[in-house]
Amino acid sequence: MVSGQMMKQELLLFCCLLITFSCNKKIPEESNPQEEVPLIQGYVCQKELTKNEIRTYGTIGYLYKADVVPTFGETINDLYFEEGDPVKEGELLALLDFRKLELQMEETKADIDTKHAALLLADQKLNDSRRTMESHFLTIKNAELDLEQKREDLHRIHSILENKKLLFEAGGITEEELLSVELNSREKETALKQSEYSLKMKKIGFREEDLLQEGFKLPEDQDEWINLFIELNTRVQTAEAQLARSEWEAALTRIKTLELYMDECRIRAPIDGIIAKKYMNIGEKAQEDQPLYMIYPIDRVLAILQLSEKELLNIKIGQEVRILSDRDGFEHWGHIHRISPWIQKESRSSEVRVMIDNREAAFKIGQFVRVQIQLSQPEEQIVIPDEALSRGDASSVFVIRRNIVFLKKIILGEEADGKYPVLDGLAEGDHIVMSPPESLMNGMEVRVR
Repeated sequence: MVSGQMMKQELLLFCCLLITFSCNKKIPEESNPQEEVPLIQGYVCQKELTKNEIRTYGTIGYLYKADVVPTFGETINDLYFEEGDPVKEGELLALLDFRKLELQMEETKADIDTKHAALLLADQKLNDSRRTMESHFLTIKNAELDLEQKREDLHRIHSILENKKLLFEAGGITEEELLSVELNSREKETALKQSEYSLKMKKIGFREEDLLQEGFKLPEDQDEWINLFIELNTRVQTAEAQLARSEWEAALTRIKTLELYMDECRIRAPIDGIIAKKYMNIGEKAQEDQPLYMIYPIDRVLAILQLSEKELLNIKIGQEVRILSDRDGFEHWGHIHRISPWIQKESRSSEVRVMIDNREAAFKIGQFVRVQIQLSQPEEQIVIPDEALSRGDASSVFVIRRNIVFLKKIILGEEADGKYPVLDGLAEGDHIVMSPPESLMNGMEVRVR
């Protein structure tokens, strides 16, 4: 009895499972042939007014800058400008401590007085020496005249002696008288020799050989002789006077140098512009090789950009450039200022600098800008969106003809705003596939929505 009930329960459970399985089983639907044909989005090619231009990005840089560097190291007493402040050329930027220079100035002024007194003394000695040499030259002339006179006297006494000898032989005079004349003659001879020796001594330094030995040329004029002999014999005094004058002039130059240093303690702006950087603070010691400020002019700036070798072929110095700034939302105009002659190995590009009028302070250094360089006048061309290009071949599109797609090679221009001008391969009115799926094949039938 029990086993019979269990069999009934098992049979009932099997029936329930069978009913449940039957309810969950789907009835196969009939296939729809149209759903097997891919549905794609089409695009009709049309001509648009296109611009042949280069579009890129650049960074604003300064045309030039000036580092304000002190000429010597000293403590900074005052700094009058902060970063971002505009300055004019010659405006006082900073003040260095100049107390040491003031002390050196006083010492140098006292030294100038001493050097000037030494110069006056040396000049006086030189003038005295020149007058002494002039007097000595006259003394030589006087000695020459005296020597000539003594020679004449000796010649005369010799004549008298000869006559006395004849008279003595004739008995006209005594022997004592003859001896007296002979003694007088010997005295004249001795005096003559003494005068000759004295003249030789006085002529030392005043001889022709003295001039030649010192490298002087023998003059023809008597006054030139005198001047050369004076110059020769006052060289020591002349050198002393020149040394004293040099020391005095060096002290005067030192004063001018100190005055210049004191003026350079007042550091001024070398150019008109804006304070870009402030490197030091009050109380720090300025150094000769460390700038206090960096200034750059703001009336003109540069947009610095990189262009490819191909793009470089179409630009030139002076060409007009359109600059778009997100900072003020306006467009600005500039011109190509410099084109670097170097091509970078890695990027195969070159730096181009565009000059921009910035008198209204529309640009800041380091700012990013958009740059457009028009290469030719706008013209009508067939333009297709980037989404129409084949994923497998970026220079091909799928053309739709009677719901059949054909893969076609085309030639494209430069991309602009997500669109490409078609230079060859498509005609106006051609129907092409937008965003072609990877499964799309050449010759496949499609449905166009």
